[in-house]
Amino acid sequence: MQSSYWEQFKKNPMPSYSLLFAGGNQVHNNVMTDLLEQAVERVRALPPDQQDELARVLLRLAGDEEAVYQLSAEEEADLIEAESEIERSEFASEAEVKAVFAKYRF
Repeated sequence: MQSSYWEQFKKNPMPSYSLLFAGGNQVHNNVMTDLLEQAVERVRALPPDQQDELARVLLRLAGDEEAVYQLSAEEEADLIEAESEIERSEFASEAEVKAVFAKYRF
């Protein structure tokens, strides 16, 4: 008798893969990849507000519907002004762009 996919999976789980059953249901095991474990360890060392921000990003990428980032009133005003500048075709000059790249070493 041939064993089911689930029985095979329980005997030999694959950490970074999922199995597709004949019924169309996909099952993942609960083992994180080494890279994800490393990322979580680094995030644990960050201040709580940064941990929460990164958690929201991860949840959004994983399909959670929560907004990734909530703009403050000041940030929202800056965004509105930037959109207005774009509408007026007011862009940074080449020299201004080079200065920012030089400052942040891009």
